[in-house]
Amino acid sequence: MTAPQIGHNRSPFDVAQDAVETVYCEAQHWLDGATVTSQAEADAIGQLLDMARKAKKAADEARVIEKKPHDDAADKVQARYKPLLAKCNAIADAAKKALQPFLIAQEAAKRERERIAREAAEAAQQAAREAMAARTDLASVENAERLADDAKRAEIAARGSSPRLRGTLAVHRLDAGNRRFIPAPAGNAKPAKTGTTTTTVHPRACGEREQHAPALA
Repeated sequence: MTAPQIGHNRSPFDVAQDAVETVYCEAQHWLDGATVTSQAEADAIGQLLDMARKAKKAADEARVIEKKPHDDAADKVQARYKPLLAKCNAIADAAKKALQPFLIAQEAAKRERERIAREAAEAAQQAAREAMAARTDLASVENAERLADDAKRAEIAARGSSPRLRGTLAVHRLDAGNRRFIPAPAGNAKPAKTGTTTTTVHPRACGEREQHAPALA
């Protein structure tokens, strides 16, 4: 039986590593920072450079050989998954194309609603300004203030938020004579009626309790 030779089971990496380490040790001897002063030293360093280039080439060739099976395996994995990824991409592209007309129409409808709301707010503001300028009696004052409230609500709606009306208290206009009473109704609780009042008020119904107008003696 023949005995195994030294280095019989060494890998390409081991061989390349030994070659590079040998050149490196030699380089430490020659490349110590001293100035080259003779032809012999120059020839020795030139030979060292050649050895380093050859060791690098051999190491790189060994790397390619050792890496090839892994590259082949990676290519097989990539090829196996490629059809699955392609199908997912095809689904995504088709879905985007199917959704695009609907999304475009939705965006156009949204912009149209916003345009209408802006125009309504502008018209309400103009009507309120004209009514304010034309105030001559109590009825026209109340109408102007009502239009101003309408304009404010239209402006808020055009910005995408709703008027701040909260609670369960419902405020109703009292059948009194000389007064300006502009309620902001919200809720379902009815306040109790009181006597005649001449106070000027602008309540906002936002609470949970009943609201009573004070009666004058």
